[in-house]
Amino acid sequence: MCWVAWDNLTLPKNAGGLGFKEIEVFNDALLAKIPWRLLRNPNSLLGQVLLNKYCKYENLLKCSAPGNASHGGRGILAGREIIKRGVGWIVGDGCNINVWQDNWLSTTKQLCPRISSRNLQELRVSDLISSQSAE
Repeated sequence: MCWVAWDNLTLPKNAGGLGFKEIEVFNDALLAKIPWRLLRNPNSLLGQVLLNKYCKYENLLKCSAPGNASHGGRGILAGREIIKRGVGWIVGDGCNINVWQDNWLSTTKQLCPRISSRNLQELRVSDLISSQSAE
């Protein structure tokens, strides 16, 4: 029997491998597909059911798993973590972005400013945009 390294087996066929999928990466991609669809189409029947069950009071990207979450529900929230690594903000008018709590400063890293004062905790990006210069 000739043993071959797994890394060689997972190479594409045109690169000399057998084209096997990395099962963990493939599973992560499938898990990320559901929350992506929920974010893109929250008014679908599946979106309404799942979002009302797991994310009733918070955004899908911010909610935590309830104690009674099923294995599938926890898988959806695990897939959400994959999406959070690559998602970025389109600032627009800035009304939905909290200056201190949301990661909105960089498209490559998760960055938000450090909080400097408690009375500014609910400050929005729209509060920083000058209405005269936003034309």
